[in-house]
Amino acid sequence: MKITAIILSIINPIFCIETAKLNLYRTIVKPSLCIDIIKPKLCMNCTHFIQNHRDIKYSKCSLFPNLQDDTIFIDNIQHDIHVEYYHCSIARNYNHMCGKKGKKYEEH
Repeated sequence: MKITAIILSIINPIFCIETAKLNLYRTIVKPSLCIDIIKPKLCMNCTHFIQNHRDIKYSKCSLFPNLQDDTIFIDNIQHDIHVEYYHCSIARNYNHMCGKKGKKYEEH
């Protein structure tokens, strides 16, 4: 370990200084920073995830329905409409929805 640090300090001293600062920050200021960096916000771990059992690529997000109302009235008779939701891939591609950072992500 010490040999690796010595070699890295010779090759790239700025990298070693930044790494030391980050390690110091992790231990003193925010110990859970390591976990926050490693753990991505995956749709499949979100509470709003609706899994498509045939193919996971077509799974949907319950936060973003396509229809605003799930009932319509035709000739004074109430008809229920199946509510469709946007695919997770669409929600994660647009910043006004969830975005690449997963702004509306909620873990189980």
